Amino acid sequence: MAKNIINEKLVKNLMRCGGYHGDNGCDYKQTAFGNYLYAIYNVALYNAPQLTENAKQMRIDSAISKLEDIAKSCIDTDNMVIHYDEEKIEKMAERRGLSNVGALMPYVIQYVALKMGYDLAPECQDYCTKDVWEPKQSPYNPRKDDLRIVKCKPITDKQMAASVIVAVTEYNDDLIEEGKVVKGCEGSLIRENEELIKLLEDIVSPKTKSNDNTK
Repeated sequence: MAKNIINEKLVKNLMRCGGYHGDNGCDYKQTAFGNYLYAIYNVALYNAPQLTENAKQMRIDSAISKLEDIAKSCIDTDNMVIHYDEEKIEKMAERRGLSNVGALMPYVIQYVALKMGYDLAPECQDYCTKDVWEPKQSPYNPRKDDLRIVKCKPITDKQMAASVIVAVTEYNDDLIEEGKVVKGCEGSLIRENEELIKLLEDIVSPKTKSNDNTK
């Protein structure tokens, strides 16, 4: 089994990439990935006491297991639909001791489906980015929808992290070229972007020590 690359650094640097509505150049898949990481952060690290790295990773792994368990129970591959029942999902989350994940669950389910090799059908791909979290919808009238899915090539966490490097870089470069970034902030933006890219590259493709003993 491939090593899980989702750790504290990745979660804190990529959560909410694209926000809720696909900002920062991220597409709907990358946005789902970012909010999946945000859900993990809320469950495992938000308001967490000082912990060792091993303890933090154990909490992250536990959060992933619980969130993906809920998500997979909603993905009906026999009928090729996602059953999104907000009330039922909330109860499942409560039974697993999860909190602060309600509005993030559509993204979690969507991303877990992508990992399994199922994408939202074209007419459903803007489901997460629609303005659906109004008082009339929740909690007074919980959402209950079936979303059609189609087969796709399974996506890995590593592939998604790598794709965010490209998307964020291109977006920031475009802003600078178009003059939409205040000139005095360009240097800071570039430095922050380069630091993020380096961090992600270290996670996605860690450099191995050379076995060359030549001097």
